[in-house]
Amino acid sequence: MTTSIRPCDTEMPLVSIIMPAYNHAPYVREALQSVASQTYPNIELIVIDDGSADSTPQIIGETLAEFEREMRIEYHKQKNVGVCATLNRALSLARGEFVQFIASDDVYLSEMTARTVEALRRASPEVAAVYSDGYIIDEKSRRRAVFSDIYPVPISKNVRRELFIANWIPAMGILYRRRALVELNGFDPDLKFEDWDLLLRLTQRNQVERIPEKLFLYRVHSTNMTRDTAIMMETTDALARKHADLAKFKHFKQEIRRNPAAAILRNPSQIDLLLRLASRRLLTNRGIQGESLAAGALTLLKLIAGRAASTTRAGLYRLAGLRLGRRSKVRGRLTLQGNKRNLVIGEGVIFEGDAEFILPRGRGQGRVEIGDNSVIAHGAHFHCLAGTLLVGPSCYVGRNSVLQSNGDLEIGAWTMIAALAGVYASNHVTSSDRQPFWRQGNKFSGIIIGENCWISHGAVVADGANLGDGSIIGPNVVVRGTHAPKSRIIS
Repeated sequence: MTTSIRPCDTEMPLVSIIMPAYNHAPYVREALQSVASQTYPNIELIVIDDGSADSTPQIIGETLAEFEREMRIEYHKQKNVGVCATLNRALSLARGEFVQFIASDDVYLSEMTARTVEALRRASPEVAAVYSDGYIIDEKSRRRAVFSDIYPVPISKNVRRELFIANWIPAMGILYRRRALVELNGFDPDLKFEDWDLLLRLTQRNQVERIPEKLFLYRVHSTNMTRDTAIMMETTDALARKHADLAKFKHFKQEIRRNPAAAILRNPSQIDLLLRLASRRLLTNRGIQGESLAAGALTLLKLIAGRAASTTRAGLYRLAGLRLGRRSKVRGRLTLQGNKRNLVIGEGVIFEGDAEFILPRGRGQGRVEIGDNSVIAHGAHFHCLAGTLLVGPSCYVGRNSVLQSNGDLEIGAWTMIAALAGVYASNHVTSSDRQPFWRQGNKFSGIIIGENCWISHGAVVADGANLGDGSIIGPNVVVRGTHAPKSRIIS
């Protein structure tokens, strides 16, 4: 079945957004709606259901019928042939200068297409694709982590060499030049994971660049193929059989285990890969800098020194707790670990990066208190483990940022929560011996938001939120909880 809607008349290059769908009935509506919400004016959507056995096809049809924006849409249903063959069929139908792929359980933030098109149009002709960062979400669309924290980006600029070690590039975060995919004859239908092989082939002749913005939501749930270890090992072996240089490195790793000195003497060209592998496994998974052995070794030493300093600081925090002074500025990633006394942060502190607050795990709750007028920068991710997170009055929570507490989360009056931010706390639970031990003896109330707060468009405030009087909620905000009588929702 093909459904067509008149395409948007614009001078902007056409982008083909391709969605393969298979047994994702709980999620496909949200995925499709995220495509319809794109701010980029000239897109077409190609959806192919690959023989779903649930209600996915019906939900796709109903959702497409509800689309209000003008775009060309093709929707096809077929017998199950696998993801690579499905993507190749969709690619043959695409007309756009650029191509994006989105799984039927993932979500695009509204600026996804616009930002990546802007970056790829600005890039040199040798750049065949650009990719962004994003967030990891769960079955209930709650943001749980930043994608690059779980799949860290290497420091090295040699994308192809780093791809021998691991694939950190998010398939749903890439925008390709269509001609580059056509020249590669698309995806290999003999493989179960399509993107790693494609990127290895693509980077033989082309470049891939990254933009740091967080523009997608990658959903993790029980049926993700990437959670199947056997399939992952099968795919890795298949890639080694297909790519000679990858097979050579795999053999080198086996030699290293048997006789390290002899392996290094026989394979000097593989030493930089060994350093990349060591740095990923031992040191935050961030790879090494530079293409020469000397540059790689120097960066490795710097990473070791940084890890040692971080471990020392963590030990001091455990002994004495921590108090950040007033009007401090905290740059980069911050991990604070407190003792039985609580973590107290002064007024007017500016957080320019991610922060993780770790409190003792056991009976009773600790607290992390962030003082008045503090600023949490755009895109930052705050996670409070085993305790309550309190954000003082008149704070600013930046665009695309995430506040998450495994206990309660309280936000003071007159706080501004910017667009597309996520605010999450533990679900309502009662005391039970069957709960995790750090929850036992506690009763959580979820999220409490003070009076006269402003929650901007597209934000998500989840898990038992209680909104104070005078709070204003912008359009397209998801709020699960109770609203005070004088709170106001703008549709």
